[in-house]
Amino acid sequence: MENNEKQPQPGSQQPGLRRQQKKSLPAVSGIAVAVVVVIVAIIVAVCAGIRYYSNHYGSSAHECDLVISRDVRAHRFHNHVRLYDCGAGRYIGPRMKWVSRAAERDSIAVFCDMDGRRGFLNAGNGETVIEGRYRHAWVFSEGLAAVVEDGRKMGFIDLDGNYVIAPELDYTQTRDYVFRHGVCCVTSPDDKCGLLSRDGEWVVPQIYDNIGYIAATDVFIVTLGGKKGIVRNGDFAWLYPPEYDAIMWCNANTGSGYLLYRDFRQQFVTPDGTVIEDFVIDTTEDMEYPTGGTGDSEEWYAVSGDVFKFRVYNLWGVMDKHTGEVLIPAKYGDIYMVSESVISCNIGTWSGTGAILYDVCGNKLDGGVVR
Repeated sequence: MENNEKQPQPGSQQPGLRRQQKKSLPAVSGIAVAVVVVIVAIIVAVCAGIRYYSNHYGSSAHECDLVISRDVRAHRFHNHVRLYDCGAGRYIGPRMKWVSRAAERDSIAVFCDMDGRRGFLNAGNGETVIEGRYRHAWVFSEGLAAVVEDGRKMGFIDLDGNYVIAPELDYTQTRDYVFRHGVCCVTSPDDKCGLLSRDGEWVVPQIYDNIGYIAATDVFIVTLGGKKGIVRNGDFAWLYPPEYDAIMWCNANTGSGYLLYRDFRQQFVTPDGTVIEDFVIDTTEDMEYPTGGTGDSEEWYAVSGDVFKFRVYNLWGVMDKHTGEVLIPAKYGDIYMVSESVISCNIGTWSGTGAILYDVCGNKLDGGVVR
C-alpha cells in the first residue's frame, strides 16, 4: 500500500515549526525597540549634560570678559560671574553676581556674592580681602572704601574692614564715592554736595548743587544756583567764583584751557587764569534774505553783504560783516532775515516761541515781540 503522505524536502521547514518562529518575532522586535529607545535616551541625556556644562561651566560659555587685572578676568555667564586665572587656565573662587574693576592706582575690587552682599577682593589674584557683608560698597581709593551696612548710613573703611570715617553720612547710589587727591564728593539729605577729606573733615561745605572733577588740571567745577565756578584741589581756593553759565575744558591747537561762558560771551583762559582769547565763538554762517523774485516755483534769495550770524554756546547773534562788531548779542535760539534790512531773532529754540525784530544795524524795532 502506497504511502501518499508527502515527506518534507531537505532544507525545508515543517509548518508547525514555521508557525512557532512567527510567534517569537514580536517579542524579539519589542526588545530591539526598547534597546534603541534606551540608547537614544542615553545619547540625548549625555548631549544635554554636555550642553548644560558648556553653557554653565565651559571656558567658552561666558558672554563677555571684564579685565580685573593683568592675570585675572571676570567671565560673565547668563546668571553669574566667575573669576578666571589666565596663567593657570582655570576658574578661581565662587560664583558671584558681579565684580567691578579696581579704582585707578588701587588693587582692590568690589564683588557682589550670590546672596546680594558686597565684599572686596584682590584684583591681582582674585583672593577675597573682606567677605561679602555690606548692602552697598564702592571700590577702594587711596586706601579707603565707602560702605553701607544694614540699618546704617555710609562710612569709609580701611583694608581691615575698620571704620576710618564713621557711618554717619547720607549717600546716593548714582554717585561714585571715591577719593581723588585726598577728597571725596558726598551728598547731603537735601541733595547738596560737598568735599570730604580722608580724615572726615569738610573742606568744601555741602551747599553746592553739583561738584564735578577735571582730572587734567586737578580742579573741581562747582554749581551753585545754576552758576558754575572752579575750586583748586589742595588749598580749595577759588580759581573762578560761581558766576559763569558754563565752564568747559578745551584742548585747542593753541593750547589747553577753560572756556568760560557768561553774559552771552565766551573766554578762553589757561589753567592758571591767564586770558588767551577774550572773545571766542563756535561758528559763523552767512545770512540770506528773500529778494521778492521767483523762478522755477522757488523764491529767490540773496546773501547779505552787511551782516552774518555767529553762534556761542548754542545761541545765535549777529555781527557786522565789515568790522566784526557785535550788533546783536548771541542769546537767541535762531536768527534769520525777513528782508534785506530786517532781522528776526527767535527767543526760543524754534520759531513758534516768538521772535524779536532788529534792523541790520542792531537796533530793536518798534514791532517788539512777534508771535
